[in-house]
Amino acid sequence: MFKFPRATKGGSLIGYLGHHPRLLAALLAALLAATSLGGYLWGRETALGEVEERLDVRAHAVTDQVGGVLGQHRMAPLIAGNSTGVVKLLGNEPGRDWGAAVNAFLERLADPTGAEAVYVMNTDGLVVAASNYRAPVSFLGKNYGFRVYFRQALAQGESAYVAKG
Repeated sequence: MFKFPRATKGGSLIGYLGHHPRLLAALLAALLAATSLGGYLWGRETALGEVEERLDVRAHAVTDQVGGVLGQHRMAPLIAGNSTGVVKLLGNEPGRDWGAAVNAFLERLADPTGAEAVYVMNTDGLVVAASNYRAPVSFLGKNYGFRVYFRQALAQGESAYVAKG
């Protein structure tokens, strides 16, 4: 067993520290610092864990929301692509003003899906029908053949472009 120098009564730690108040103060300060640091680190870890958990919940909510919005907007092209009017318009079928009919159809289609605009392009990239045909700045008559999603659709048979803003 370790024995403290003679300055202590009976060699005890308490007796030794009683004769060395500066050492006692330093030990108490170190103990207080270690306890404070431990408390700080524990509190920090707890807080970071809670923040991480909240961010994880929020990330899942945003992912679900974005997935829902994208899924909602992906319905419009699927519905439009299976429309008899769109097929007849793109096939240049005579007998009816398919452009006016499809414009009105796309206008009705865009509203419940929340899409700002839904439009149909021919194989040259020319917009032949658009839900925003009544708007001052309409896509009708514009050529978007240079766009990546259009070239991808021609090459692969399908493409989608969903944008916000």
